[in-house]
Amino acid sequence: MIVSTLFLAGCGTVEIKEPWTKELVGKRGYFARKPLFRTESSRGKSYSPDGYKRCEIVEITGLYSWLNHIFIEVKQGEKYYLATEEARGEIDKAFVDSMFVDSIPGKVRIVNLNGTKKKAADLICNGVISTGMSRNELLFTLGRPEKINRTVAAGIVSEQWVYKKPGGNDYESDYYYFINDVLRSWQD
Repeated sequence: MIVSTLFLAGCGTVEIKEPWTKELVGKRGYFARKPLFRTESSRGKSYSPDGYKRCEIVEITGLYSWLNHIFIEVKQGEKYYLATEEARGEIDKAFVDSMFVDSIPGKVRIVNLNGTKKKAADLICNGVISTGMSRNELLFTLGRPEKINRTVAAGIVSEQWVYKKPGGNDYESDYYYFINDVLRSWQD
C-alpha cells in the first residue's frame, strides 16, 4: 500500500509502506553508509551530508523508493540525512537491515598502522581501510560491494570484492582481497 510521495531534486520517490517497514522506522543503530548528496524535499526538509558522524547513533525516520533505489532517511541529533542504495534485488527488510549494525565492528581489535597501535573501530569510524580487517569491518566502512568473486581451494576461501569507483564508468573499480575472512590486500 503506497501512501505518500517525497519529491527530491525533481524526482518523486514513493514512501515504502509494507508491513516490515513498521519494524524499521524508529530503529536506532549505526548506519553503515555515509549520506552522499545534498537536496531539498517537498516536505520542507533540507538534506546535506555536512556534519554527519558515521559512528554516532541514528534513527530511521523514513524509507522511500524510486526505480531500483531505496532512499533511507535517518535522524542524528536534530539533523536529518538521506542516503541511497541501489537494490540489486528486492527491496525488503533484510536489504535495509544489512545497512545497520547494533554496534561498531572492531571495538576490541588493535591495529598496527604505520608503527602506531590503534583500535580498529577508530579507523573504521574515519573511513580508513587497513589489512587485517574482517568482512564486517569493510562492509561498515565501504558498504556492499558491487560484486564478490569467490574461490575455494584446499580449505582456503579467497574472495575478491569489487567496488565501482564513485563517478567512474563500468571499467573503473577498486578491488579488495580476503583470505579466510581477513582483508589481505587491495588494488585501487
